[in-house]
Amino acid sequence: MRLFSACLFFITWTLYLCLGGCRPFQLQSRVHQYAIGDKITIKVKPTTLGVRIGIGTPKYKEYECTVIEGRDGVVCRLYTQSQWAVAKYNKPVESDRNALDQAIPFGEEVAALKDVGLYIKTLTAFDGKKWMVMKDVKVGPPRMYHPMKLAVEANTQEECNSVVDAVMERSVEMTEFWIQEKDLYQDDLKSNNCFVTPNLDRLTLIDHGRSRRVTELTQDMKVDIQISSLRGFSALGEKCNEKPKGGQKREFPRLIKPKV
Repeated sequence: MRLFSACLFFITWTLYLCLGGCRPFQLQSRVHQYAIGDKITIKVKPTTLGVRIGIGTPKYKEYECTVIEGRDGVVCRLYTQSQWAVAKYNKPVESDRNALDQAIPFGEEVAALKDVGLYIKTLTAFDGKKWMVMKDVKVGPPRMYHPMKLAVEANTQEECNSVVDAVMERSVEMTEFWIQEKDLYQDDLKSNNCFVTPNLDRLTLIDHGRSRRVTELTQDMKVDIQISSLRGFSALGEKCNEKPKGGQKREFPRLIKPKV
């Protein structure tokens, strides 16, 4: 009985160390769920992924941020700089994918500074051998909001519908843009995955690991993207139906696309 207890104790601690108890030095254990308002710290390695700087402990750049949207992806507002960050579930590095979820080593919360598109070219770039992190990071866009906020703030159905129509059109435009530029197709458009500036000149679609690589933008894809947009932003239209009838349509400036 004593031998059995000793073996059980050994097995239990072995599993604990293998499954998360044995963390790389200075790295915090992962937290899989966040709530809006939570304070979290993301750690980004300012060198080639997985390579130490000199001799000894890897060096990291830390950003403290507040969760402003808690779902399977977490969007944070950085305290230290006027930049945006996206912290997401860890996914294995894929050598052919310029994605938001490839920035943090050792399986920690994945973080990337958010530019004005779906993918962050300035933070994660693939050089043919390794993922590069914190390379040529630039200041992010102005503060962005869920389109539902703009729909709620609209005073009339006409104004609200013009916002919804513009968001849907621009989400389709941005999706097609990334297919044409990077052969990356996000086929799960939703209002919860979308962030816009108040005048809709910038639109960001957050990738929650649902993108796939394609070879070209086909006519069938265009139809599917339109349908996905109609379905994904239907909640905005329902909000517009609650508004008083009448009013005037809003006009918006052209969509600013990221430089790739």
